[in-house]
Amino acid sequence: MLVLFQNKLIYLPYIPLGARKERLTSQHALSMDIREVTVTARDGTLLRGLVAQKKNDEYSSQNVLVYFQGNAGNMIHRVPLFQLLISSIPNLTIVGIGYRGFGGSDGRPSEKGLQADALSILKYVKTEFPLQSLYLYGHSLGGSVALYLASTEEARNSTQLRGLIVENTYTSIEDMVMALYGKYTPYPYIAKYCLWNKWESNKVISKVHLPILFLSSQKDEIVPKEHMSMLFENATNSSSKTFVKFKHSMHMDMFAKEPRAFITAIRDFTNLK
Repeated sequence: MLVLFQNKLIYLPYIPLGARKERLTSQHALSMDIREVTVTARDGTLLRGLVAQKKNDEYSSQNVLVYFQGNAGNMIHRVPLFQLLISSIPNLTIVGIGYRGFGGSDGRPSEKGLQADALSILKYVKTEFPLQSLYLYGHSLGGSVALYLASTEEARNSTQLRGLIVENTYTSIEDMVMALYGKYTPYPYIAKYCLWNKWESNKVISKVHLPILFLSSQKDEIVPKEHMSMLFENATNSSSKTFVKFKHSMHMDMFAKEPRAFITAIRDFTNLK
């Protein structure tokens, strides 16, 4: 059952209840301009997401942060994060496109599917914002998606990409099974031979040449903090890398629990001040 339904266990777009059907309303906008957009993936799957910016800003002067979410909920749940980033960092647009099966996007999630989505999202952003500097940002599962994207030929050949931000991301799905269940249970053995969702970020990261900012919650209750340290060590070909610890934060609340340190880290990394 664990093998056959691993997609259901790894990708949780149905949590919280109703997340697949939730839609953007005027109450979500707050002090931002938010518009809904669609992206067609290479296999024809229709992806839906958001583009957010400060009110009355001009796209022509923007830097663009391409955000990849974790494995649950939808992009609307990330609006408070977008609000903090846009209100604190000048000259910034955020693009957050839901993976297949998440939010209002069509299809069903899988590793290969999300990888195809990431490539299509990058193509969309480069077309929509051809003159802007681009930064990739991934949280948890989104960190694995962003690392994969940054390792591809499409990303390496892009002169627009300036850096990658990784928040509370795991080294691989197999390592997460080991962390959750331990070596004295059958699950690590099953994972070793039966996983088709691997997300081996610990291997992929050595192919990334961009500057990387690692944001690590020291009280992360889901991903062991050691995973972020291992990723940092394995980023051997990054042009520069920075590791920032957040002593009081858990897996999901870094931007809310320690907002000043969070914004300072991103400002210092991107030089957007």
